[in-house]
Amino acid sequence: MLDGTLNRITNWAERNSTVVFVALALLTSGCSSVHFGETNRLRVSIDHSEWHPSSIANINLDTGRYIVRAGPSDTSNPHNEDYLRQNWTQDASGRLSVEQLDRLRDAAAKADTNGLFDAKCDADPDSVDYMIITNGGMPSIALRWAGRTQRHSKHLKCWTAEANALRRDAGEVFDNIAAGRAGNN
Repeated sequence: MLDGTLNRITNWAERNSTVVFVALALLTSGCSSVHFGETNRLRVSIDHSEWHPSSIANINLDTGRYIVRAGPSDTSNPHNEDYLRQNWTQDASGRLSVEQLDRLRDAAAKADTNGLFDAKCDADPDSVDYMIITNGGMPSIALRWAGRTQRHSKHLKCWTAEANALRRDAGEVFDNIAAGRAGNN
């Protein structure tokens, strides 16, 4: 029985020599952990308006692949033209151009370095003497960059300039994508 098992292992190892080589190299290199499948990602609200719920863009910042989950729109009311101003009326997916991806990567790196929100403000938002009103609800942003995940503050006034820039850049990129999609219809 042991001979049969060893033969199966030997045969498998011969067929998968690259996998065996990589595994042995990792085991002997002193690597304490290897993280396969971790990617730099951005999840951000786009198409934000007081007239309709925002859509959500999920972007893989390594490959440029994205999925947009369209916010719901009310097309049943003939007097409601809000859905006409909504860029994303249905779910979509695709790949960012090199320029679009570079723009979001640069903004993501800056936001990661400086954080998405001011921790001191978030701990005591009343200490900040101004208010931001948004009739469209709270925008959202979550960033996974260089193995670390950050999320937005629930206090919009506590967002860093870099977080706001990242959200603005993502909005502009996806506004341009939506405009291009509309032009192709």
